[in-house]
Amino acid sequence: MKKILVFITILLSLFVTISFNNVKAYGDLDYIHEYIVEVNPRKDGTLDIEVYLKWEVIDSSSEGPLSWIRVGVPNCYVDEFRILSSSISKIDYMYDSGSSVIRVDLNRNYHAGEIVEIKYAFHLSRMYLLSNDICVFDYSPGWFDEIKVGKMQVYWNKADVIKANTSKSNDDYFIWEYKNLNYKETIKVNVTYNQSSFINLSKDLQYTDQAMTNTMKIITAVIVIIVIAIIVTIIVITYLQRDPYLEHRGFCVSYRWYHFHHHHHYRRNSGVNKKGHVIVNPTTFSGSHSSGSSCACACACACAGGGRAGCSRKDFYNTKIDTDQIIEKLK
Repeated sequence: MKKILVFITILLSLFVTISFNNVKAYGDLDYIHEYIVEVNPRKDGTLDIEVYLKWEVIDSSSEGPLSWIRVGVPNCYVDEFRILSSSISKIDYMYDSGSSVIRVDLNRNYHAGEIVEIKYAFHLSRMYLLSNDICVFDYSPGWFDEIKVGKMQVYWNKADVIKANTSKSNDDYFIWEYKNLNYKETIKVNVTYNQSSFINLSKDLQYTDQAMTNTMKIITAVIVIIVIAIIVTIIVITYLQRDPYLEHRGFCVSYRWYHFHHHHHYRRNSGVNKKGHVIVNPTTFSGSHSSGSSCACACACACAGGGRAGCSRKDFYNTKIDTDQIIEKLK
């Protein structure tokens, strides 16, 4: 009874600790005061885009300080990156779990209470749709799943635009403006031109949400094939070089037992554990014939997101309880 109570107490403590830390981990880590996007179409229908973010770090203890950010883009056809603020050390496109994003590495780690101003530019292609004599752009700047935005604005150059889904403008730009955007919210921009406003438009270069170019797909496939070939080669070489006298000597143990009439048991020792103790099959069992295997292994995982150094999977919240400790308590 005492062992059961100890076990229940340990489980309840673990549950309460994990629940508390999950609440902490999923609190707001950042807040964006301003998010401004400026779009200037080129004569070939591609877009020059500038992005400005006024980003405040709210929590830098749960998952580490802010060291980089990722901002979504419509597709993989982005290039000509330009760094426009001293807070940026590097900027590049990356493919992330089926999505197209721009990763911006910051010049240092930013901690709770600090505000960093981030500004960069890039060139974006394959964004227009053609219909009859009309050329239409539907564009939504990247949004943030877990960050709220105080004010967001999109400026789109007015030259040659015949229709836009906003009534606000200045001398040079149509303006879309929203305040207090919640998680995952963004602005939907729609502008219409006559095709004659551009040159060299092509149906083959219309909008696509493709996240990987054909070249990237080929490179990825080749890398996967090479990795698989290396793994297979290592397995084959290891098998061919195996010393038969080492069978059943490691942490992996196979066992087989039989249950004869009159309770006569047959046993076979199958190896030693990491402490050198002999491993034998269980002394009690049911059934007439059974077999199985037991193997000890070690694994490690790492995760990162939102520009952070890590997450609760790395046990930053000290929720890890050693299995040996639990077994010891139950003795």
